[in-house]
Amino acid sequence: MEGLVETEAPTGDLEIEPGASTATDVREQEDQFRAQGRTSFGAVALNADRQIVAYSQLVHSSAESMVYQWGTLVKAEARGHRLGMAVKAATARLLNESGLSARAIITYNAETNGHMLAINRKMGFRPVERLEEIELKLTEDSLSR
Repeated sequence: MEGLVETEAPTGDLEIEPGASTATDVREQEDQFRAQGRTSFGAVALNADRQIVAYSQLVHSSAESMVYQWGTLVKAEARGHRLGMAVKAATARLLNESGLSARAIITYNAETNGHMLAINRKMGFRPVERLEEIELKLTEDSLSR
């Protein structure tokens, strides 16, 4: 799921290459978090075949007392059942139960991702910044100039 978040979440017209993430990568990331004084909270939703169809991850930074939303994704075939809200709320609940203090939870979404923006609003998030990304498409002609 972590490798799919960049390509499966709506991003408008941006062309994003899929990432690859293995169980070993996740374990290495967890080790790195511990070394950095970070704590990760995750939640998943499973379908009837016990396959992961939704996930969300929050990462708490003890150095700055902030929490960052690292990803939330519901696979296309499982959308429309409020799983995004469920996994995002579950990670927030885990954070709350951990006793760690935090000044804020920081998240972001593409403006074209209406479903997740609606979830964020329902959870109490509010826009405070805007990030613009632009894409330059390179062609043989543009590279030879």
